[in-house]
Amino acid sequence: MYFVSLLSMTLLFPLIVVLIGMERRMRPYGVIVQSVVTLFLSMLLLFAFAKADGAPVAVSIMQDVTIAVNQIVEMDRFMETAGLSGTPKEEVKTLLLTAYEGLVQMLPSGVICWGILISYFYYALLSRLKNTGGGNTPMLPPFMLFSLPPGVLRGSILIYILSWLAVTAGWVGQDMLLLNVRAVLEFLFAIQGLATALFTMRWKRLSGTVTVFVGGVLFITGIGRLFLALLGLFDLLTGLRQKLQNQ
Repeated sequence: MYFVSLLSMTLLFPLIVVLIGMERRMRPYGVIVQSVVTLFLSMLLLFAFAKADGAPVAVSIMQDVTIAVNQIVEMDRFMETAGLSGTPKEEVKTLLLTAYEGLVQMLPSGVICWGILISYFYYALLSRLKNTGGGNTPMLPPFMLFSLPPGVLRGSILIYILSWLAVTAGWVGQDMLLLNVRAVLEFLFAIQGLATALFTMRWKRLSGTVTVFVGGVLFITGIGRLFLALLGLFDLLTGLRQKLQNQ
């Protein structure tokens, strides 16, 4: 139930906030930030409700996952397709449950990161559709000009405070907290770094195909995303793109 609730929130809440923000003619990135904050607070409320109901979100989801895994390992076709036909079923169960448990622990950061991407997609798509129909909705600037707000470092501190409150209230475990906070912050700075990398490659007059390919590879790989996060932090602190533009 909670997994479906999280999925529905991730898809629906950003759409509602984006539509409202467009009607109010808010700044594009301001709308996206408001969408993500709304999703984050809603997720905290869901965690609080689940805790008050007697079972944390992760525990409830893992109970459903355990039932599904027990059914999966009894399917001969699955075992053969996965090349596990000769492996004891209990061992397969343990492997699957361990993998799913890791994914479930990263659900909070996954919801936030997907919320950012979905909010951006919603705004880019809906603003284009509205303006095609004769509207005058503010458009998103080119992504390579994207920059996190100046107060992002203060926002990072706020995230740590809210996360600490969640741990104190017993909604999430400490290990789960640290992993998720790190994942969200790395994702945010990686977005800044991706914009910086695209800007730099465009400044170097590389072709659009090469720029998109290199940017995509960096963002989807773990080492590449860490590099982008460090590049994004460096750009935020030094104004790298501004210096390149002034040359």
